[in-house]
Amino acid sequence: LPLKSHGYISYIPVRKATDDDMANSPELVMTGSSWDPYDDSLDPKSTQVNSSRGDRLPVIEPKILAKRLCISHEMAESTLQVTTQLASRVFNEPRYDRYGHRFRWLGRRRLATQFYTDTFFAIPSAPGNTCAQVFINRDRFCYVVAMVDRSKAHHALQEFLLHVGLPESLVHDNSAEQKSKAWKETLAEFGIRSRTTHPYSPWQNYAENGVKLIKFRSARFVEQKNIPLPLWDHVIEYVAGLNNKIVHKTPRLEGRTPHEKLLGITPDISPYLNFGLYDYVWYIVMPSELFPGSKRTIGRWLGPARQMTGDLIYKILTKSGSVLLTSAVSPVTQTDRDTKAVVDIDRKSTRLNS
Repeated sequence: LPLKSHGYISYIPVRKATDDDMANSPELVMTGSSWDPYDDSLDPKSTQVNSSRGDRLPVIEPKILAKRLCISHEMAESTLQVTTQLASRVFNEPRYDRYGHRFRWLGRRRLATQFYTDTFFAIPSAPGNTCAQVFINRDRFCYVVAMVDRSKAHHALQEFLLHVGLPESLVHDNSAEQKSKAWKETLAEFGIRSRTTHPYSPWQNYAENGVKLIKFRSARFVEQKNIPLPLWDHVIEYVAGLNNKIVHKTPRLEGRTPHEKLLGITPDISPYLNFGLYDYVWYIVMPSELFPGSKRTIGRWLGPARQMTGDLIYKILTKSGSVLLTSAVSPVTQTDRDTKAVVDIDRKSTRLNS
């Protein structure tokens, strides 16, 4: 049989038999006439599964695990039933150099769900992004990565796996960037099953709904807040992050958020409470930059900094058009709106829109 492998997953490729196959192909009987599927010897609890490959060691026995971890035999059996042992090493002979990094999935969050992904395109943003990769599951947990061009899709995939986790499988279409060698190697490296949709069947990819969701909510923010179009990449990041932490009217979530449904943790929405997207804010700069002037200057709030580990760190659009990451942010009062600083940044926003 043509046994193949995908990462650590071994499989036999199969397809549905045609009428010609049924008429002309030889039949192969896989079991004897005396086979009884209800035989007690086939009880999973009494069946020893040998998962060894080549000279690899088999799955550890409960009594050995119990002795090694100083736990009872019953606890060891229960532990093996509810855990995985995806990485193993062979110690057949002494080794005098270090091991290579073969098990990249160890230490990463593994997600018991299937994700979908797709690419959508937009006008060039201020940093030069022209498209974005969307990752979403059926519970509407969404993650987006803006890209300079579609060839960077595998970098977006790596960022998703790093910051969200490793899904059981990933569904995508047959686009060139999602059939590239780098894309396939990344999925195989982390042991993620790759599934492709049927040609010309976009309804099979739930990420199409994710793209519509992100575009619709982003367009609403852009229109209501009068946000310059070249800032769309910051808007979609804000929308995706907020989407995961609000309640959706879908029975699947049972009144909970996508974040809690996926990760099992009640989300904290503190970063979204004090400011609205594209609101005026005051932020503090280093004294050396404006000495002897004021350390406080005006900017626009672009949302939480997604990749920062500090508390309440935000992205701020400065008067020069650059984006600054800082936690020293305070709201602008109604009286402040008539100041020269606010007028200057309004002119900058007008230039971005044009």
